[in-house]
Amino acid sequence: MKKILVAGGARSLVYGNLSRKLEKNDLTVGWYISDLDGDPFRGIPSDCVAVLVIRDIISHSLYHEVNKAAKEKPVPIAVIPRKWSKAEPILRMHGILPPARQPSRGVSKGKITETAKDYVHMEMLGGRVPKAAEVEAAVQTALGPKVTVSAKSVQGIISWVRQGLPVQPEKIAEDLKQGIKDATVMVDLFAEDNPAAAMRVPDLMKGASLPTKEMAGDEIDRLRARWLKDSEWRYKCMANWLRRILIQAKETPPWPSLKQLYAQSRALFGLTLPHTIAVDVRADVLGEWARHLDARKASAYLKQHAPELDLITLCKRGQVKNLHIGKRYVTSVTALKDFLDETDPEQVEAQGTEEASTPAPAPTPAPNDDLMTLASLVEEKLAELIRPLIDEVIALRHRVEEVESVSPEAPVTLPSESPVAGVLDLFKHIQGLEIRFITDPKKGDDTPL
Repeated sequence: MKKILVAGGARSLVYGNLSRKLEKNDLTVGWYISDLDGDPFRGIPSDCVAVLVIRDIISHSLYHEVNKAAKEKPVPIAVIPRKWSKAEPILRMHGILPPARQPSRGVSKGKITETAKDYVHMEMLGGRVPKAAEVEAAVQTALGPKVTVSAKSVQGIISWVRQGLPVQPEKIAEDLKQGIKDATVMVDLFAEDNPAAAMRVPDLMKGASLPTKEMAGDEIDRLRARWLKDSEWRYKCMANWLRRILIQAKETPPWPSLKQLYAQSRALFGLTLPHTIAVDVRADVLGEWARHLDARKASAYLKQHAPELDLITLCKRGQVKNLHIGKRYVTSVTALKDFLDETDPEQVEAQGTEEASTPAPAPTPAPNDDLMTLASLVEEKLAELIRPLIDEVIALRHRVEEVESVSPEAPVTLPSESPVAGVLDLFKHIQGLEIRFITDPKKGDDTPL
């Protein structure tokens, strides 16, 4: 049986007469919420096919909460009285029960008018005034295809219902639109502050106060589309997202690599994180010394200005600002300048002589950020260009070994159209050159951001 949610009414009614009537139409009460003895409202379940509101016993706040959630999901919702004979035509009008097929003879004018009033009242509470043809179609669905309602009667019913409404439908419609607009603003603010959390339904519902999972899912789709179109806003969101990651990495290592951040940004935003944003945010989190990290330049600068000092030792002691990535220390010329401006190199060298038990290994320079960014962008293209040469290079190596094993003095010749012939011809004029053919390069990249 299909499950429906019932809001309001007494438990004895919901699980008694109402439940028996619904089961005859292949429906069952799956959830019951009430201000009195029911469960609290936590949204419309995913497998709920309709919502029934028993208007006699329900608070205004619970009704509006349920009505709003049903409209947003959307699922059919009907406000019914406790008496089944009056509730049945309303359920047929809203498609919860199948249309009436019985002959229309014997249907009193009073029942036709009452059914039309129920439909008009429900629609006006939703913020719209139904047309006469629509009201007549709804009444025919509820009472039978031969029932008619004149346009004049519908206008009279609309005027009667309007007088009894605390808020006019035009104002309700305006409030609904404003509510949707306010929800969109809340979602955008939350996504701008924490883009990663905004892509998780539970976090978005909590952070932006969204009532349903369905609405949160729709907002996530809207955010992804906006990130692709609105570059200015995307860059702002990317910067905030990266700032959160780097602050966390600063407090709890390890520090992420550019390759990791590029992959994460593509998964989250659909586009790669710009290198300029990465550098600006890193400098904002760590300081200006971290704007241009280049171990090669830093090592050369130290050798030029203080050759007696060791870069690895200074980094290990924390005397020079640096990032510790695995077994490597990454710093910058700016960090070294700050250190040398405030320190006496001779005193540092003396301390190093007393404390150092074994000589520190030479620093392993890391490629600078600009080079890494370029490499990440052309990596795949280079692989495509190099791959066709690998087989020929390997075959050439085997051929050289075979010729040398037969006659060391035999010359090695290559077809002139060979792509490596020109390069190896140049090698003949270079003495003592060692050539290595790398056919299975190490994969991965731990270049730091």
